[in-house]
Amino acid sequence: MYLLILKNYTLKDPNSVNLKTSRTIRRYVLREVFFITFLCTLALSTLLLYANLTKHDEALLQALSSSPSAFIELLFLLLPYALSMGLPFGFSLAVLFCVGRLSSDHEIMAFHSLGINPLAWKLPIYTISSLVCLICCFASLI
Repeated sequence: MYLLILKNYTLKDPNSVNLKTSRTIRRYVLREVFFITFLCTLALSTLLLYANLTKHDEALLQALSSSPSAFIELLFLLLPYALSMGLPFGFSLAVLFCVGRLSSDHEIMAFHSLGINPLAWKLPIYTISSLVCLICCFASLI
């Protein structure tokens, strides 16, 4: 007889994977997606920031000649735009890279063969996506 346990999103029976294994898998996927999201977002935001810096180079050079603090302030004013564009694309790339790597290493098939509910390894991706959505909404309002 199967009982659904909502805390670990797996079916609880004598042959099922325990809560600790499911938690370990969630941490593993969370760490992978978060790290690659950070790297992709950093690269894309740097590209977008550089494009804006070259577009407004005269104003930035005037700010740099007047005071370095004004130049840094202008950089921080351009940062929300770069993040509002770079973060969603960075997260999308990270999900593609991570799920593609999990699939190519046959880890998804191993999760299924162990009886792990797909929601157990997809939950960190959904959590990070909602966090990215909130950050991007806040960054676009600034």
